[in-house]
Amino acid sequence: TINKRYEELIKLTDSIGLYYDTELLDEGKIKKFKKYIKNKKIDKTRTVFFIFSNDIKYCIENKEQLGIRDITCDYFFVEENKSFDKRYIDMKLISLCKNLIISDCSFARWAYYLNSFCEKEKAIFIE
Repeated sequence: TINKRYEELIKLTDSIGLYYDTELLDEGKIKKFKKYIKNKKIDKTRTVFFIFSNDIKYCIENKEQLGIRDITCDYFFVEENKSFDKRYIDMKLISLCKNLIISDCSFARWAYYLNSFCEKEKAIFIE
């Protein structure tokens, strides 16, 4: 399945999980996301961004506004788990990422707490 392929790629790369909670986004938080994306040190041959959201369609349609277009390496919109009963799969995938730039919301915090691959200093909460 596609989720299994995402899981393998997350484990094999210097994966960066982005989680946008669109209900919490405002101008200030969008600026912070853009700043951290732009300033993130990446190795174009090893770094891959995985983009998650409670409204992935919004993120795809607004990728320039959200700073996603500034990503200079490979990235994927994880859009296969949109339904509420599949959100746990997103949480599992986020919990495997080695770096996190995530909204400060309950869903993302739980994914962070379950993550044993991301060092504390490599997790950025957008508050």
